[in-house]
Amino acid sequence: MTARPTNAPWGLRPLLLLSVGVGCAVGPSEATIFVVKSASDPVEPDPVEPDPLEPDPVEDPLEPPADDEPVEEPACPEGPAPVPEGAYIPLDTGLAQDLAPCAGATHATAGPRDATLVVALDDWDAPDAAEVWVEDLTGAVLAGPASLHAGDALEVDLVQSGEVLVRVVPEGPEPERSVAYGLSVGCVAGCDLGFTRHPIVLMHGMAGSDAWLGVIDYFVDVEATLDEAGFLGIAPGVDAFHSVDSRAAQWQAHLDALEADGIGRRFLLVGHSQGGLDARYLASVLGDTRVAAIVTVGTPHRGTPVADLGVGLLDGVPGLGWATDAAIDVFALFLGLGEAELTAQVTDLTTPAAEAFNAAVPDVPGVYMASWAGRTCARIDWRCRVGNDNEIADTVFDLTTLLLDELAGDNDGLVPVDSAVWGDFQGVLPADHIDQVGLTDPLTTAPLDHRAFYVDEAWRLAERGL
Repeated sequence: MTARPTNAPWGLRPLLLLSVGVGCAVGPSEATIFVVKSASDPVEPDPVEPDPLEPDPVEDPLEPPADDEPVEEPACPEGPAPVPEGAYIPLDTGLAQDLAPCAGATHATAGPRDATLVVALDDWDAPDAAEVWVEDLTGAVLAGPASLHAGDALEVDLVQSGEVLVRVVPEGPEPERSVAYGLSVGCVAGCDLGFTRHPIVLMHGMAGSDAWLGVIDYFVDVEATLDEAGFLGIAPGVDAFHSVDSRAAQWQAHLDALEADGIGRRFLLVGHSQGGLDARYLASVLGDTRVAAIVTVGTPHRGTPVADLGVGLLDGVPGLGWATDAAIDVFALFLGLGEAELTAQVTDLTTPAAEAFNAAVPDVPGVYMASWAGRTCARIDWRCRVGNDNEIADTVFDLTTLLLDELAGDNDGLVPVDSAVWGDFQGVLPADHIDQVGLTDPLTTAPLDHRAFYVDEAWRLAERGL
């Protein structure tokens, strides 16, 4: 039997080829058998090799965990919540802020000695209460801790004038959201005394210490008068005779001790004479960031011709021989210096040294800087006295007052008015150089009430929020 070619259309030929048939072609010496698979037989695909570049399957991170996997709830770290310091709250004011998740907050406030303050939680956006307490600057708790809800308050009695720290933390941790809160501080008793946020440090000039030549207070009765008014004032001492850089380092050690004792974290420096230069050097060159403000009184920021004369810088100027003797007499009587000690001790007060000092000791941004000058009059200068509350120079300044009138104009017997001007200049006091701290010659006039002056200056700093 011979297989015949099909005449079926080409579209049907594959079907025909899948039919099963057997045939033989007969020839003279052989027969051929054909076997064709049927469409009903399964067709095995060729094996497929894996693509070596295809990535491994990745689990979908958004796919919910299997029922048997535990779900971890958000939680705050173990231990006390951090309480970073936020904005200062002035007395009789408030603020509204948010606590970060898992955190509390600290706010400084301030008030007068022996006053009772009330700390109110005006707002609290959390289901659990807030834990609130008040600490002094050593970390000792003055009031609380108390569990407060919105509208509750805590009272605290102040032991000293100045700063205290209010701490706020949520009693229940809030790991996933911030908590809105509001705090205010008011005074309810003992509110009449004055206070500054930061303590006042009185810095004496040359020849001083905490006492003038070791005998009487350099700032006569000023520390006690400030205290009576409510202000916290301290008058430590450094070397009476030394360079500005050496004295500034000693003042810095005093600030270290005051901070360690919880007296203050920052300070208002009030410097008389060389003490003002010490204060500027401390803030600028030593970079002490605890200095919040500097007020100078009778400070020779631009030097004084009296020092120039004392160290011989004006030797040879015709007609000034008497003036050199007068300058030496001032330092011998007023400062207790002999001629041999003079050059080393007063060089910082010369006009060339002051120029170099000012170039090397720039004011510090953010540190409030103010100054006062003094003006006195020679006993025989009636015109000056009439226009200056009848102020008469101390006897030791009789000659130097006249000298400076000629060389530099208005002066306090040691420092020209123009040299004392620095920063936010506040004005001219009717006082010679030592009247400015209360060391008054009973044989002369002293129209300046120096005690009232320093209290008024403390009030002025308080009004600036310092």
